[in-house]
Amino acid sequence: MPIGLHEYLANRAGGEGVSMNMFICSVLAVEAGWWARTQEREPTTLHELRHDIAWEMWRDRGRKG
Repeated sequence: MPIGLHEYLANRAGGEGVSMNMFICSVLAVEAGWWARTQEREPTTLHELRHDIAWEMWRDRGRKG
Protein backbone atom coordinates (compact mmCIF):
# COMPACT_ATOMS: atom_id res chain seq x y z
CA MET A 1 0.00 0.00 0.00
CA PRO A 2 1.43 3.43 -0.85
CA ILE A 3 2.54 5.37 2.23
CA GLY A 4 0.32 8.32 1.33
CA LEU A 5 -2.76 6.10 1.08
CA HIS A 6 -1.89 4.39 4.36
CA GLU A 7 -1.59 7.76 6.11
CA TYR A 8 -4.87 8.97 4.62
CA LEU A 9 -6.74 5.83 5.70
CA ALA A 10 -5.19 5.91 9.18
CA ASN A 11 -6.28 9.54 9.60
CA ARG A 12 -9.83 8.80 8.41
CA ALA A 13 -10.09 5.80 10.72
CA GLY A 14 -8.74 7.77 13.67
CA GLY A 15 -11.17 10.57 12.96
CA GLU A 16 -14.03 8.09 13.15
CA GLY A 17 -12.68 6.38 16.25
CA VAL A 18 -12.17 2.95 14.69
CA SER A 19 -9.20 0.81 13.72
CA MET A 20 -7.84 1.12 10.23
CA ASN A 21 -8.82 -2.51 9.63
CA MET A 22 -12.45 -1.78 10.56
CA PHE A 23 -12.47 1.38 8.45
CA ILE A 24 -11.16 -0.49 5.40
CA CYS A 25 -13.60 -3.39 5.95
CA SER A 26 -16.48 -0.90 6.11
CA VAL A 27 -15.46 0.81 2.89
CA LEU A 28 -14.99 -2.50 1.10
CA ALA A 29 -18.28 -3.94 2.39
CA VAL A 30 -20.26 -0.99 1.10
CA GLU A 31 -18.41 -0.57 -2.20
CA ALA A 32 -18.58 -4.27 -3.03
CA GLY A 33 -22.24 -4.49 -2.06
CA TRP A 34 -21.49 -7.24 0.47
CA TRP A 35 -23.41 -5.70 3.34
CA ALA A 36 -26.57 -5.12 1.32
CA ARG A 37 -26.49 -8.70 0.01
CA THR A 38 -25.95 -10.29 3.42
CA GLN A 39 -28.54 -8.13 5.18
CA GLU A 40 -30.94 -7.67 2.24
CA ARG A 41 -31.01 -3.94 2.99
CA GLU A 42 -28.73 -0.94 3.03
CA PRO A 43 -26.97 0.02 6.27
CA THR A 44 -28.69 2.83 8.12
CA THR A 45 -25.56 4.00 9.94
CA LEU A 46 -21.83 3.35 9.89
CA HIS A 47 -22.15 2.10 13.46
CA GLU A 48 -24.66 -0.53 12.33
CA LEU A 49 -22.45 -1.56 9.44
CA ARG A 50 -19.36 -1.84 11.63
CA HIS A 51 -21.26 -3.82 14.26
CA ASP A 52 -22.32 -6.32 11.62
CA ILE A 53 -18.81 -6.59 10.20
CA ALA A 54 -17.35 -7.11 13.69
CA TRP A 55 -19.95 -9.83 14.32
CA GLU A 56 -19.05 -11.59 11.06
CA MET A 57 -15.33 -11.42 11.90
CA TRP A 58 -15.95 -12.81 15.40
CA ARG A 59 -18.19 -15.57 14.04
CA ASP A 60 -15.62 -16.52 11.39
CA ARG A 61 -12.89 -16.91 14.04
CA GLY A 62 -15.00 -19.61 15.67
CA ARG A 63 -15.31 -21.45 12.37
CA LYS A 64 -11.52 -21.78 12.02
CA GLY A 65 -11.45 -24.12 14.96
